[in-house]
Amino acid sequence: MRKYILIQLGIPAINAFATPSASRHSPRQRGVLPVHALVVSSPSSSSSQLGAAKLSDLPKGINPFEKSLSKSLDIQADFRDRAKRAVDAAIKDDLKKLEIEFPPLIGGDKSKSQYDDFDNIQELDKNKDWTMLFAPMFLGKEAEYGGGKTWLVFPDLKECEIARAEWAGSRYQTATFTDIEAATNHLVGEGSYDAPWGSALVSGVSKIMGGADGDAGLLGDQNALDTLVEGENSPATLALVIQPGNGGPVEDWVNCEKIFNASPDTVMVV
Repeated sequence: MRKYILIQLGIPAINAFATPSASRHSPRQRGVLPVHALVVSSPSSSSSQLGAAKLSDLPKGINPFEKSLSKSLDIQADFRDRAKRAVDAAIKDDLKKLEIEFPPLIGGDKSKSQYDDFDNIQELDKNKDWTMLFAPMFLGKEAEYGGGKTWLVFPDLKECEIARAEWAGSRYQTATFTDIEAATNHLVGEGSYDAPWGSALVSGVSKIMGGADGDAGLLGDQNALDTLVEGENSPATLALVIQPGNGGPVEDWVNCEKIFNASPDTVMVV
């Protein structure tokens, strides 16, 4: 069984030590874990071991009842710094499957907590922006993560297209822009992608509408995807998967598992 780690930032740490078969709702020590406690060397780590770890201080401004303070702080930058240290430590311990959970809407002049109204589009946009600012923290290590070896894996083609337009800076030229479908079909084989309900129908309509010109782009512009070439930008050193399952499609998680199993030496961070 491969090791799996869940990194939780700024929220109660529940099931921080986990394996793929462990219950996601098992009660654990509450609190925010420090970087060294987030990395485990064995999937059999017990709750007593977790309790023995020294819990870190909470990031400033995450209290939902201190909204005025959270609006004045870049809490997401704090989360990224903590996450970078945790991911580096996990990689050093040869952990390959990582998941980062954090409240993406808190901080800044439009700060929102769990008590405010928001929709999954706002959440997805913030997760996307967070990842686009997180990626350059790795891209600076050109030999290891450059040359297309850092994949930005979006949940669908449209999100990849939007990100490519919004984040067009030169520092992203050494990353590979792709989506879950393209990554799955490349690594596992054409047709291996499990499409969420309804998307296959829309894809078919898009191709019919496009006629001789090809896909009409109802699901996004195919030109937004980088070509995946084995031995060049594939396999990836690091795959940052942005909010799979947004809105409910469990198939995203099935495809993520396929991607990982087909490239087990790649560090996958969801």
